[in-house]
Amino acid sequence: MGGVSFDEVAELYDAVRPAYPEQLFDDLLAIAATPDRGRVIDVGAGTGQATEQLARRGPAVTLTVRSTVTEK
Repeated sequence: MGGVSFDEVAELYDAVRPAYPEQLFDDLLAIAATPDRGRVIDVGAGTGQATEQLARRGPAVTLTVRSTVTEK
């Protein structure tokens, strides 16, 4: 399997990928009825953009990645 791995382009991806709208995460947690100190999982977290937004709102976040890039 050829091509470029996410690890090789993660920094560029993080720099150019548009941010998610703030309201998205408020709505997501409300729809899921997640308590302030609840737990959520971010599958395929990449550079952690969604992980960071979710964690700022209170729940403990478990993330999964296939790449070695998990922190900014």
